[in-house]
Amino acid sequence: MDVVPEKAFIELPGAKRLLIIPAAGREGVITVLGYKNDGVYYGSDALQFDQYSGKLLHRRNDSEKNKGEKLIEMNYDIHIINILNVINIYFISNNFLRYSALYYTAFIQLYLIRYL
Repeated sequence: MDVVPEKAFIELPGAKRLLIIPAAGREGVITVLGYKNDGVYYGSDALQFDQYSGKLLHRRNDSEKNKGEKLIEMNYDIHIINILNVINIYFISNNFLRYSALYYTAFIQLYLIRYL
């Protein structure tokens, strides 16, 4: 497990940050997602390492994903209006109701699902 981050940065030289998902169970693999952009969660390259030896088993680049997979990855960034990767106080203050409505609608949906 200690060598995985070092190997991941070697395999993904353009990655600015890594998400390391530990192996689940004895036969699981360590999954590493390398993100190229700060502040967004889409566009990651995935690596899978053996949990015992640290050997690279599989690599999947973002360019190999189809449009549906890319849209699913963008879901969180779209929801929090981070898809443009720009924090603009003017935009947030002028569109406060529209911006905050996402959270209210999510709360209402969760309430309806739970109690209806």
